[in-house]
Amino acid sequence: MTDDYWLYVSAPGRENLVYDPDTWGKWLVFVHADENTHLLWEAVESAVLSGKLGPAAEIPEDYPCAGRSVPIVVYTADWRDREDVHRVLLELRRLGFGGRLTYKTDAATLAGKYGTGASTYVSAPGSDDF
Repeated sequence: MTDDYWLYVSAPGRENLVYDPDTWGKWLVFVHADENTHLLWEAVESAVLSGKLGPAAEIPEDYPCAGRSVPIVVYTADWRDREDVHRVLLELRRLGFGGRLTYKTDAATLAGKYGTGASTYVSAPGSDDF
């Protein structure tokens, strides 16, 4: 599904989950845009559709643009649910995302917090923890 600048996918049965900017958060997976970016997005999309990740994910609609970093955003419904946040991290690692991953609340995004200090959780490269 597309909406403005982003391609979205929602998990079956969770499409009507009420979005709450105070509780929702997201793992930010930055990948280098190249010919394999679509394969990474397809892996995330498939994992969301099969219920292995959170309720939704998104990627910029123009992600095939080579030579830049592209965020794949994987949502969870409650940033305070550390068990669920960890479960999603482990699945992202199983999908092959081995680099540094950051987790940010939607409230931080809406407040305009970006860059250093904006993350709620950080997982070091190759780590299964945060």
